[in-house]
Amino acid sequence: MALRWIRLAPVTAESLIICLAVYFGCVFQSFADHEPFSEAQRGWGPICSLHLPAIHDGVRRSTDSELYGPFDVWSGEWWRIPITAFHHSNFIHLALNLAAAWYLGHRLEQRWGSFAMALFLIPALCIPVMSELCFGNAVLGFSGAICAMLGALNVLRPFDDELARSFPSEASEFGMIMIVLGCLATAFDLYPCANIAHLTGFCYGSLIAFMIGGPFQRVFLLRISVILAHVWLLPALLLVVHPYWIGRYHWYQATCEKSPQRAEKILERAVKCDSSLAGAWLLWSQFAERRNDLSEAWRRLVEGMSNSPSSPPLMDSTRRLWRHLDSRQRRDAELALGRVFGRRSAAWLAQIRRQASVERIESEEESLISPAKVDLSAWILDQKIELPSWKVVGEPSDPPLKINKDHGDDAAEGERL
Repeated sequence: MALRWIRLAPVTAESLIICLAVYFGCVFQSFADHEPFSEAQRGWGPICSLHLPAIHDGVRRSTDSELYGPFDVWSGEWWRIPITAFHHSNFIHLALNLAAAWYLGHRLEQRWGSFAMALFLIPALCIPVMSELCFGNAVLGFSGAICAMLGALNVLRPFDDELARSFPSEASEFGMIMIVLGCLATAFDLYPCANIAHLTGFCYGSLIAFMIGGPFQRVFLLRISVILAHVWLLPALLLVVHPYWIGRYHWYQATCEKSPQRAEKILERAVKCDSSLAGAWLLWSQFAERRNDLSEAWRRLVEGMSNSPSSPPLMDSTRRLWRHLDSRQRRDAELALGRVFGRRSAAWLAQIRRQASVERIESEEESLISPAKVDLSAWILDQKIELPSWKVVGEPSDPPLKINKDHGDDAAEGERL
């Protein structure tokens, strides 16, 4: 029976066999090495969303920061893009995708033939993944290619009576409903789905079927043009590996940069791409403070607060820096605050001069040296104190940042982390 299925649609069957082999290979390695499934799986090539530890006031925190993304791909490992489609996060995810892929794939392969199916499947595996990478998201699973098959079959049904009988309208409607339900589940935070990959795959499959197998199927030059247009996938691949429009990408590159000067310039690009990245503003300010340019460090913190006004780390760092300024520097700081906040600068200055909560300070100090609790309510923030010795991430003497590989929440394809 299995051999007959393979002969019926060899390209589809071999793709599903690869999915099974990859999944159970990861399971076996996980048991053999006594490590989490997600750790074993990452070594087999899927795209995972990773986190770098949060850094605040020079101290690395255990909690995750805003800095997350497909760091492996951003480091140049482009080969993960086609491989990630063959990986699945759990057995249920695998079984559902295999059932849908076989139902749709063998019908499409019988209609087009194995050679055309192979030519269609290769970009159908990559393009949905690349569309998610354009937004800095990691993806797992075969469902992008499944949606491409669904789109192609929907377009081909009106032009093939036999296909219309084997792929009835009820099946087409069911597939469309599942795509819509995935969008709704993500919109209401019920379950994360790779909606961008699903919609991109569906549109790609529909377009290819319309141009090659639809009303223009006899126009030879058009079919050749569509095939040659796939050459543009090469520069597109380069762009998604180095997405210059994503602020988190530049921030990650800055943490990997050994030269402080170059890292500082990269961070400037990061905050220009995404001004809401409070952690990038903090790190960029720390570089200026390391050079003892307190005015520039203050300006960066204030601009960061104007873009992320609800960020406690930015407020805490601004309060700390205010205590390090002398009277002349404080006058310049107030002018900089006025340029950014205008008439609201007086309220912001009052907030900055206000003491942070005693409980938070005591908690942070206890985690480091466990001193006796004291009453800090009478402290005066405007006293001048000495600057601490700064250690900025990105200097050559720093050990490389340890990436938090705990990505066990990749429970669904394209889950945005």
